[in-house]
Amino acid sequence: GNNPKISVIVPVYNVEQYLPRCIDSILAQTFTDFELLLIDDGSTDNSGKICDEYAERDNRILTFHKMNEGISATREFAINHVNGQFVQFVDSDDWIESNMFELMYNQAIATNADIVGCNFIQEYKNKLLKTKAIYKDKESFILSVISNHWGVLWKLLIRHQLFIKYDIHFPNGIDGGEDYFVVTQLLLNCNVVSFVDSYLLKFRK
Repeated sequence: GNNPKISVIVPVYNVEQYLPRCIDSILAQTFTDFELLLIDDGSTDNSGKICDEYAERDNRILTFHKMNEGISATREFAINHVNGQFVQFVDSDDWIESNMFELMYNQAIATNADIVGCNFIQEYKNKLLKTKAIYKDKESFILSVISNHWGVLWKLLIRHQLFIKYDIHFPNGIDGGEDYFVVTQLLLNCNVVSFVDSYLLKFRK
């Protein structure tokens, strides 16, 4: 419908090699009440075409093409176009377990959480590294975000209203550290943070 429970945001830039795997893993979700926003940030390979092909096949997919501005501006663009109750960022070279949205959304509803996190797996050439990302409270989560490199967006389900209510934006022109800035602001302003103790996301190193 027009107000899906989850808006999935995938920023896309020259990732033709990995993009189908990412999109397929989203379309394979057991939880189906979502919209998928594919934001093509001026790709010069076949990525934009792949986005269009998927959008033709599934009416939950919206593809946007814009000039190249970088990941921060692309996420900001996406946030301004979502209709969902929650936002889930997925990077285009990552892929997710088929029950991710179901577990994350159910956890959000059960705990009345504004933000839900999960564990993840890093895939290196010849090994998998499992990382647990469960924190006992908001403060320890914030400390972890500030002190190490897991202040990343792609493992969080975030209540869309937080961005609006607290006027949270992606800093223009900062690509690389923009996650920390935004995640810290979201965490400081939210009421309840919750976690799913499952390895729901894989990303390629």
